[in-house]
Amino acid sequence: MLGAELAFQLLRSGHEVITIVRPTRSQPDVRQRQLENIAELHPETKLSSDELNHLRVFSGDICCENLKLDSVAIREIRAADSRCFWNCAADVRYDVRFRKTILETNAAAVRNVAIFAETISADWLHHVSTAFVSPIREGVAYEEWLHRDAIVSARNLYEESKILGEIKLHETANVPWSVHRTAILIGPGHNGQVSNTVGYFGFLRGLFLLREILSRNDSESSTKPLPKLFRIPGDPQLTMNLVPVDFAVLEMLDIQALPDLRGGDIFHVVDGKPLTTSEHLKLVKEHLQWDGLCWTDAPSESLARIERAFSDLAANFQVQYCVTAPKHFVVSAHGRKPRSAINVEQLRGQIQSACDSWRSNLRTLEVECYAIKKYLRL
Repeated sequence: MLGAELAFQLLRSGHEVITIVRPTRSQPDVRQRQLENIAELHPETKLSSDELNHLRVFSGDICCENLKLDSVAIREIRAADSRCFWNCAADVRYDVRFRKTILETNAAAVRNVAIFAETISADWLHHVSTAFVSPIREGVAYEEWLHRDAIVSARNLYEESKILGEIKLHETANVPWSVHRTAILIGPGHNGQVSNTVGYFGFLRGLFLLREILSRNDSESSTKPLPKLFRIPGDPQLTMNLVPVDFAVLEMLDIQALPDLRGGDIFHVVDGKPLTTSEHLKLVKEHLQWDGLCWTDAPSESLARIERAFSDLAANFQVQYCVTAPKHFVVSAHGRKPRSAINVEQLRGQIQSACDSWRSNLRTLEVECYAIKKYLRL
């Protein structure tokens, strides 16, 4: 998502853009895959033929030496006189079943990227990480470098992998580099597109499917009342720092253009005035039509069995970002001022778009419904 948005913004600004995209079984044509990713974020905007002529897409894989590019591709990229090299690749899953793949993409592959940036004589390497690995003191996250012992503070596999990736960058890179630590990325703020089902929207989809399951009678031909109270462990006064992907990219491009940029700088790309978890839940209740949802600080053993089971199912996102997240992210490097990234109406539009999409595709979600129902023993 981030790489597609970055390519889009650079092309719209008249830049020559080279992207390295990994082919998939469903879409082996990497140029077409890149264009589909851009179109998913910007269905209302067509790139002109001139803009498309400024886009070159190579098939590659950052988990491989030389990013799995052949010598012809490497020569062509070097000849393009690349000024800035961006590493936007990330595996954003939390599931420990995919530990090997997640660590390869988010950590080990950073070494390959750093070496390749030197191979093509890039002027600068921009590495995208997550703000949730930043050093935290008294609930405040700082734009500071991570030491290897920071690994003990990782709250999930994703954060562990991103910490290791930053350490690899520090150990390997021989070109000037910067780290852009983003908050929780969601779809573009300008059009309400929802472009992923992990992280924040993965959590919301879990709640949506739970509501669907609980509202069904055994015959599934009629509905029954939802529980009047359904408690989710969380702190209602925490901030949930969501950043639309287009805002994040424009912020990062502003950072890239700083006249006094120094190698080794760390930047938070976050919302300067984020909504609280309480404000978020109010919007969620509105669109799920489920007034009984509420945050609770009650101990796990006091929760009903189904509340406890759902909390376990959603723990990778919910515990990290609704219970133990930083209360504030410092934005100070180079005198930058924190800016507001998203307003209530924009977020309401994204939640509405997501719920409408799930409602219209319930048949395709039946497998997930069955899996959740089985997990919750309903």
